[in-house]
Amino acid sequence: MEDLVSYFDGRCMKTSEILIPVESLGFTRGYGAYECFRSYRGKAFRLEDHLQRLKNTCKSLLIPYPKEDLAKVVDQLLEINGEDEIIFRLYVTCVPDESLYQIVILSNTLDAFAVSNPTTPLSVKTVVDDREHRGIKSTGYGFTEVSTKRAKALGFDTILLIGEDQSIHELGKANFFAVKGTTLITPNEYFLPGITRKTILEIAQSFGYSCVEGKITIDDLKEVDEVFSSATIRGIVPIKQIDDRHFFDYRHAEKLQSYFHNLSAKITV
Repeated sequence: MEDLVSYFDGRCMKTSEILIPVESLGFTRGYGAYECFRSYRGKAFRLEDHLQRLKNTCKSLLIPYPKEDLAKVVDQLLEINGEDEIIFRLYVTCVPDESLYQIVILSNTLDAFAVSNPTTPLSVKTVVDDREHRGIKSTGYGFTEVSTKRAKALGFDTILLIGEDQSIHELGKANFFAVKGTTLITPNEYFLPGITRKTILEIAQSFGYSCVEGKITIDDLKEVDEVFSSATIRGIVPIKQIDDRHFFDYRHAEKLQSYFHNLSAKITV
């Protein structure tokens, strides 16, 4: 795995050289704000949207938002590393003096995330959503990680978080879409407002889709034609199975994925 240049508290350095202090509250308590974004053709994709979401998360967690010009730092990392496609993971956390903060931006190639077959259809297992923080991107992934490991032990790829009323929230690390005819349906509660999700809703009309943001339940899936996920790293990925229900039509996800990748190099703000 290539050792790219990352950023830690004011300095650009090789990722392998970064040493996180053990007193960091991100390490000792899992208390931190987090963003994951990527570049296409050397340009960060919708970086301002990601930074605004980071700001919202910091505000919710009472963590100081960084004073650094983060967009400028990302541009520096892109120039130094000279890679067209980089996955960035940005962390902001506190030290014991909670009026101070620490910032890390890790740079990784796509290979580091094993994105060799990013559109391989997923099998997912439903799990009742018991997360404390919803709608923000924090480092508190304990519930999701444990639930995903349990699902993988049963032969599934990942999880689909649902409410007690069987309403669909989101996947473990992705948003959820269903397709019925020419209508895209996506949940409107208890989900992280994904930047890829936002882009899909913006471009769908150019393909003749109408979009509905509203409640969708597991029982409603009997009436839909197709389901797929959306996320930063993998983009749009078909879902082939939810529990014991199977889906065989992937054409809408494949069409949107192709268009999304062509468009992503053009949208950089």
